[in-house]
Amino acid sequence: MILPRLLLAALLAGATSACLAQAAAAPATQPRFEPPVRVPADIASFFTGEWSGRGQFASGRPIEADVSFHPELDGQWLQYRHTDRAPNKYKALGMWGIETASHKLVMTLNDSSGTARTFTSDGWAGGALAFARTVSREPLREERFTFSRLSDNSFGMVFEVRADDKPWRMIDQLVFDRVAPAGR
Repeated sequence: MILPRLLLAALLAGATSACLAQAAAAPATQPRFEPPVRVPADIASFFTGEWSGRGQFASGRPIEADVSFHPELDGQWLQYRHTDRAPNKYKALGMWGIETASHKLVMTLNDSSGTARTFTSDGWAGGALAFARTVSREPLREERFTFSRLSDNSFGMVFEVRADDKPWRMIDQLVFDRVAPAGR
């Protein structure tokens, strides 16, 4: 009877000293919180506001749309809202931001046809911001939105698709003019 009690006491003493050793090895302070990277300031400052656009589909049929960009969630994301004018009915609500795990600039896009898509971008390149995604690999199908800064108060937007290794094919393109800057 004394032997099992001694064995239990030895086990408890060993476990206690192991816990104390672990606690002594732990850092004295908590790791510093690193806030997530926000939308790049040059992107947010240029796009924020209300825009009105005109353009055409690949068929030559005209298209008009209104878009807006507004910082959301403490500036972590840039909300993008796109509304085609009649007779077209397309609407989309998206968010642009830096995805924490990949550190990539992404555009998530939900639209009136029920699709939810995520596009990635390498950021500004030659005055353009291209967001692309691979829809499928077999066969290869890709989509791309390219936003090109034309002046301080205008930008172009092109939506394109590509199948296999063929050239990109334009679906629609518009030029947007600033209607109202941020905060109006």
